[in-house]
Amino acid sequence: MRSKIIFLFLLAIFSSVELAWGFFPDIEEVNARWLKNLNSLNAFQVVCTYDLEEKLSVRLWQKGNLWREEWTIQVKGQNKVVWAGLGRGQEVILAYPELKLKPRPVLNFWRKDLNWWIIRGLDTNLLSYQFLQYTPCLVLGGESLQIWLDNNLMLPVRLVFGDGGDNFDFNWSKYHQIGNFWLPKKMSIVHQTQNWECTFEWRGINIDLPDELFSPQGFQNRFERLNNSSIPSEILTLMKVLARAHETINIEHATANP
Repeated sequence: MRSKIIFLFLLAIFSSVELAWGFFPDIEEVNARWLKNLNSLNAFQVVCTYDLEEKLSVRLWQKGNLWREEWTIQVKGQNKVVWAGLGRGQEVILAYPELKLKPRPVLNFWRKDLNWWIIRGLDTNLLSYQFLQYTPCLVLGGESLQIWLDNNLMLPVRLVFGDGGDNFDFNWSKYHQIGNFWLPKKMSIVHQTQNWECTFEWRGINIDLPDELFSPQGFQNRFERLNNSSIPSEILTLMKVLARAHETINIEHATANP
């Protein structure tokens, strides 16, 4: 009798879990929670360090829709800028050295809300629950464009898009809270047989960044002498992939060839 009671008790628990797992939240509610984390993130400074043979650090400053990036490597213990970009939104205003490809900040993908992705073809009628390693996720969309959200935080942990063999897979992990914001510490990028990993170091959230930092004239005076030959080949490969990813998702048509 006792074993029967325990069995019925466990059956009731697992049945309720299955029902909860099969329930999908309202899409507008999902977007509202997503936007709550992003809307007031107005200015920040972050360094993204890639695990490459040539240790690469990408410094990003963002103020409203203005941004500035500096790609640096270490040469004999000194930081050396090999590429720098200045932009507004998805537009690259200036970039040195001048290449046909123009990588935008990789956090552009992370910062876009659900409605932005719906405009670009995300099918929110396709919903499922899946695990990303040990993280339960709400998965939106199909094979050509798919976003995975942490089921508790309702923040992006995976973005998959592409066509055929030209697929891109972005992962954001190790979320931690700074003030009112949940921010990732880690990111990985997979494209075909290649993959990259980086660590985010958030150095300031909603800080007062000076306007001079985004001045085209000041930017030009500092970086216009940068030479193409100073960019190592493995970093150029990463640039090509990021430029191609932005082109594929139709942020802006860029040519993925230097």
